[in-house]
Amino acid sequence: MFKSWQRYQQNIIDHKKKYELFKIHESLEIYTSISFNRNAMEANLKIKSASQSRKKQEIDQIKRDKLYQRRKDRNGQGDDEFDQPEVLNSVVELAIMNDR
Repeated sequence: MFKSWQRYQQNIIDHKKKYELFKIHESLEIYTSISFNRNAMEANLKIKSASQSRKKQEIDQIKRDKLYQRRKDRNGQGDDEFDQPEVLNSVVELAIMNDR
C-alpha cells in the first residue's frame, strides 16, 4: 500500500509539473502571437504609408503634366521661359500649393 501511495503522490507531482509547463508554453504562445500580430500591423502601416506617399507623388506629377499641357495649349508651341525645367517646377509647385 505504501508504494502505491508514493506512486499516487508522485503522479500528482508529475501532473502539476506538466500543467505548469503547459501554462508556460501557452503563455509564450500567446505572447508570440501578440508580438507577431503587432509586427504585422506595423508592417502594414508602413506599406500603407508608402503607398499613400507614392499615390500623392503620382497625383502631383499628373497635376504638373496638366498644368504644363495647359500652358503649352495656351501659348501655342510652349513658352520658352516655362520650358526650362527649374522654372516649370517652381511654377507647378506654386500651383499645387494653391490647389490645396
